[in-house]
Amino acid sequence: MALDLVVKNVKLFYRGALVEAAVGVDGGRVVRVAKEASMPKADQVFDAEGFLMLPGMVDAHVHFRDPGYLHEEDFSSGTAAAACGGVTTVADMPNNEPPVVDHSSWRLKLEAVKGKAYVDYALYAAASWSRLKDLPTLIEEGAAGVKAYMAHGRPMLQADPQLISAALREAGLKVPVLVHAEDGGLLEGGLKVGFKDPIAYAKARGPMVEALAVRKVLRALTRVGGRVHLCHLSSAWSVKLVEEAKLKGLNVTAETCPHYLLLTKRDLRRAGVLCKVDPPVRAGHHRVALWRGLWRGVVDQVASDHAPHRLEDRLAKGFAEAPSGFAGVELTLSLLLDCVNRGLLRLADVVSLYSTRPARLLNLYPRKGMVEEGCDADLVLVSMGEEFKVTSSRLHSKSPETPFEGRVLKGVPKATFIRGVLAAEEGEVKVKPGLGRFLKPVGGGFLEA
Repeated sequence: MALDLVVKNVKLFYRGALVEAAVGVDGGRVVRVAKEASMPKADQVFDAEGFLMLPGMVDAHVHFRDPGYLHEEDFSSGTAAAACGGVTTVADMPNNEPPVVDHSSWRLKLEAVKGKAYVDYALYAAASWSRLKDLPTLIEEGAAGVKAYMAHGRPMLQADPQLISAALREAGLKVPVLVHAEDGGLLEGGLKVGFKDPIAYAKARGPMVEALAVRKVLRALTRVGGRVHLCHLSSAWSVKLVEEAKLKGLNVTAETCPHYLLLTKRDLRRAGVLCKVDPPVRAGHHRVALWRGLWRGVVDQVASDHAPHRLEDRLAKGFAEAPSGFAGVELTLSLLLDCVNRGLLRLADVVSLYSTRPARLLNLYPRKGMVEEGCDADLVLVSMGEEFKVTSSRLHSKSPETPFEGRVLKGVPKATFIRGVLAAEEGEVKVKPGLGRFLKPVGGGFLEA
């Protein structure tokens, strides 16, 4: 019998090395990696000559705003951006309207996004004192993790170390507790001073605000046990604390984002509200510490923290009142490939940081995060030599503005396959929404709910 698809003439990142091969796909899975001459016939053949094949990227931190904030983003626009950026799996955060804290809001979220996705997706629940006892049920129903917000404007989602400890007890080792680590007390004191310009804002949410919160989270982990994942790490002090915790054997992982690796306060001053994000981008020595943390394995993975807002809302009330966050899921892989071309990363690092390790975090490995027989045929073809200039008009988010506007990047996703189906090619979506499936983690694999 013929296979569904063969991708031929491909240079494949396979088992840590680049090999010339063909990849056979049947039933949505990779069934053969071999020389083209020994590949069975297929109903479809895709010629990948000149391109490099990587496993599809797994972005473990996106905000697709659905339900509640559809004017900023929705699951269709967000997952379209993901597909065009070489991302085949996303994990969406729970701070929607209503926030995902109990069974009713969980079911509402599932229904709101059903049939909209172009890529596969996982969903998080949020820790809340008022709904703490719902967490085991949400985990059983498929929540890939529990998000705790130590710096959130909504009282329902505001987390202190006691709530994080309680969430760790409820989650156990089944799923990670993901933490936005900024200390609420220090942050409140800084914000009382007020800030009307980007640099004052960055000072109010300075590195100590993050580092103190990280320390409190790690103390909770030491007392209670479980799994902690620190989101969007931004400071040198936090990197040091994570390294010390790992040396002690604590079960902690950490992510950072391209904007913390590639932008500084100089960019915040230049781009203003287009570069406003929480925590803020830092001075250059923090960026250096993050790079060193990546190279040494202290920082485990990269995520986009895709969090778009309408441009008119960002510009309407001045910097102090502007919402924080910007689009990122469509650019993150290109930003990382550009770093490979500049000698800052290896291809193996990109695969590990933005595919394999996020898949492990979400309990989706090995079905996701690698190209191997038996894995889902989530594949991305990239051109390492092609350059493009970042312009918001070419991005697929509803709110595409980015602080990387105008930057020339070398490294472009050319085609994205979701379980063997060509979902995006040359920056254009090729399928209808609904291709993407909800992923329900179960141990080391998943069920398709």
